[in-house]
Amino acid sequence: MTKTLVDVDDDLLADVMAKSGAKTKKQAINEALSFYAKAQDKSPEEAWRDLFAMADEGLIDLESLEASEG
Repeated sequence: MTKTLVDVDDDLLADVMAKSGAKTKKQAINEALSFYAKAQDKSPEEAWRDLFAMADEGLIDLESLEASEG
């Protein structure tokens, strides 16, 4: 593992920590990087399936997404 000094948005980091349950900044950043990398490897079908699964779990509101488009 490499030690790197970076500037991180404090509010965004706090949001990631709250949503992921990460106990440390390091854990939150590594989880976010892993999540992003895995998302990039998904097919469009898998991404849609995940989106609908998150909606079913109440994590996102698809209707509010539609309203913000138009």
